[in-house]
Amino acid sequence: MAADEANADKLVELLCIEIDIRQVIRVEQAQYAMGLTDGREISSPQTPARTAWYRRGLAVAIACSLLLAVAYRWNEPVEPQGTGVTNRDVDAGKGEGKPVFAATLSETRDCVWDTTTASYASGHLFVVGQELNLVSGAVQLCFETGVLSIVEGPAQFTLRENAMDLSLGRVSAVVPKSATGFAVVTPTSEVIDLGTEFGVSVEKSGASQVHVFSGEVVARSRNIAGEIVGESLFVTTNNAISFGPDSEQYHRLVSDEAAFAKMLNVEDDTYSDIQPPVNRPLLLWLTCGHWVIDDQQCVSVWRDAVCEENTIPDNALQASPEARPRVVGDGFNGHAVLHFDGQDDFLVTTPFHSGNSQTVAFVASVGCVSPVKPDDPRYAPQIISYNGPPQINAAWFSAPNMLEINATARSADRIAVNAYAYVGHRGGGRPPGTPIFVGEVDTGFVGAAGSKHLYAGRVETDLRASRAEITELPSVGEPFVAVYVYDYDTHHAELWINNQTVGFTSAPAPIELTSRKVIGRHGITSRQFCGDIAEVMIYDAALDNSEVATLSESLAEKYGIALPFEAEAEANPGDL
Repeated sequence: MAADEANADKLVELLCIEIDIRQVIRVEQAQYAMGLTDGREISSPQTPARTAWYRRGLAVAIACSLLLAVAYRWNEPVEPQGTGVTNRDVDAGKGEGKPVFAATLSETRDCVWDTTTASYASGHLFVVGQELNLVSGAVQLCFETGVLSIVEGPAQFTLRENAMDLSLGRVSAVVPKSATGFAVVTPTSEVIDLGTEFGVSVEKSGASQVHVFSGEVVARSRNIAGEIVGESLFVTTNNAISFGPDSEQYHRLVSDEAAFAKMLNVEDDTYSDIQPPVNRPLLLWLTCGHWVIDDQQCVSVWRDAVCEENTIPDNALQASPEARPRVVGDGFNGHAVLHFDGQDDFLVTTPFHSGNSQTVAFVASVGCVSPVKPDDPRYAPQIISYNGPPQINAAWFSAPNMLEINATARSADRIAVNAYAYVGHRGGGRPPGTPIFVGEVDTGFVGAAGSKHLYAGRVETDLRASRAEITELPSVGEPFVAVYVYDYDTHHAELWINNQTVGFTSAPAPIELTSRKVIGRHGITSRQFCGDIAEVMIYDAALDNSEVATLSESLAEKYGIALPFEAEAEANPGDL
């Protein structure tokens, strides 16, 4: 973009058009909500006359919007239920007229809200259009698009979809590539992100400043009527710009990153000197002890361990006390673990982007036999689900493919672990609602004969042979290390239990997705996990066999899990 100034201008113009279209849509939604169907109108935000390129761009944007609308109907998110919804309502979001989530409250620091605002706990879900008044302190918000923002009080702000209206205060934002176009609107300016980290401050007079820490933004002046005035201004790394109360005046400055708060609670001692077993890009690292405990010894926040390979915390949260997993102090090898009761306990991360090739590892033990259809693998409780809330209704083959991992007990001495990417439903001669699974790898079951479920690339003989090579699967209550590798680049998926390959199959479908990750239950149905979890890691890469071995051995040593080859070596030392 930097090399082609014309293309850069076009990109900025299209992003600006998107913001304007969103404003018009908000007005239409407000008209509908207020029941203004008798010819009365609400004035839409005024914008100055645009260039011919703007008019052409608008036509293109409208056409793109129509295409997106069609795609939306094919991949329609299930909207959540209620205002001020907690994560306990994962599977309650069916119906029309429900509010749309804007952001999640991830962390707080010395937070004081005004007397007209409720006190919000970590994990609270704010809805689009919600107005907030922070008297003092700071809050960390994660938008549905994956944007991480820190708001410092005193601050007055309104949350939008991938945007924020800031009337007073300071906000900093880390914007992933998948959320490019994130906007902050102030009384005197409008800031549109182009893939960056930046901060915005607003004084009582309305004067505002934009500071770019890395990357690039485009800033535009707004007058008292909310009209865009003046030119679009590029602001790049280590630079800043200020807009006075007379918004047509601006001044270039040097960025002051130290004036803005960074990620909250990262300086906590629990994060010191921590490094993952394998140094590859990490998306999520939930490890024992990194949690916030309530007075019932239950976890409200399981903090994502931030390190060089994992720079943005995507905490796992539970705002509802009765749905929080309980800490068991002496769990695996003296390490505390989280116990999920199989009834209503689960955690939900803030939204983050995961790619087409990734590795999911966890340390857990299964606590009881699944009470619902114990011989049917489709009803297995889930360790992790990439589906919401708000949930994605994967009703068509073109829907995003959501990774899921099940773990359950089939009997007192037999467990089953099953990992796959869920594609959606399929017609074409099969009953409506028939799901398709991609990259499925099982332990403990192969699927009933005559099953309506489809498995892309599943080879029964290889799977059975692989299972036969396992010396012993973990028993109920016995901790184990599981690693699931989904490699879209090589179309290969493989599941490892205690450093032994369980089976492998094809991975032909892309699974790139920005979503919340649900820990301890299915994303939509009430398939609750019963057992203990000590560690969850998601790498944004497909680990190779040697890296899987390193990861498995490290986690096994930490949690006192005897790997099969180690047990054999101890029993037959003369064979070494």
